[in-house]
Amino acid sequence: MIAMNEFVNDRLIRDYFQDDAISLDVLNKIVNFHQSSNFLLTKDIKSYPYTKEIFDWLQKVENTDVFPNNLNKIIEFQPNEKSYPGTSREFNKENIISKRVIENLLVGAFGRSKGKSSKKYPSAGALYPVMPILLVLKGDAVEGIAEPGSYLFDGTKHRLIQLEQWDSETLDSVLEAINPLGNPLSNTALVYSIDLRRAVTKYRMRGYRHSLIEVGLMAQSFINELHNTNDFNLGQCMWSGFNDNMLTRLVGLNTREAPVVSLQWFGEVR
Repeated sequence: MIAMNEFVNDRLIRDYFQDDAISLDVLNKIVNFHQSSNFLLTKDIKSYPYTKEIFDWLQKVENTDVFPNNLNKIIEFQPNEKSYPGTSREFNKENIISKRVIENLLVGAFGRSKGKSSKKYPSAGALYPVMPILLVLKGDAVEGIAEPGSYLFDGTKHRLIQLEQWDSETLDSVLEAINPLGNPLSNTALVYSIDLRRAVTKYRMRGYRHSLIEVGLMAQSFINELHNTNDFNLGQCMWSGFNDNMLTRLVGLNTREAPVVSLQWFGEVR
């Protein structure tokens, strides 16, 4: 069993100093802005805020690059043709991810090297306010994890800490929160949650931007580890179509203090 007092005492000490340093006015502005960007999706496709004009526009811009209007000169390259792994949406849900593979992925992407305080990806002010959390949507989808639930990865001590265990009824709510329109793409996913208080105490409003950048860096770090794993054909898919507050609560976090901002499916590609 994990000695939970180590987390409680550490948090109390950090909160004591943070309460004196943080600007509640800035925090409230960030929380309100973040909430304004949240989704509340239902199974009724008619409730989605998309018009015909938006769909027409999407057909023109999807899978294209952005160019500004003030183009001046073009310098041509002649690169070697390369094939880059893209996003995957078809996963083998029958596959069991071994404990060794999940450990290598999480430690490689988010862990601190022995004797070092930094991680593979940069963080403004070395604050590391983003928490990577493993979602296991089916018992034994990951070797050694028999219970569906949410598991926080501790990047310093290289271990998983269960936040929530889901019974069948709660799991149904989790699946609805993640994808109101259908089934989960995989039995495993990561979510990224921002500790907003930590993010904004030093950099104020700019700290929120730094945190969102860090989420992208972490997701790419995980992608790199997936591509470096030779055990089987692993892939991933970034996912934005989830109900923010509902999923944050089901993961076991506070929607005001530590909202989930992104989700990343992963698993063996079909």
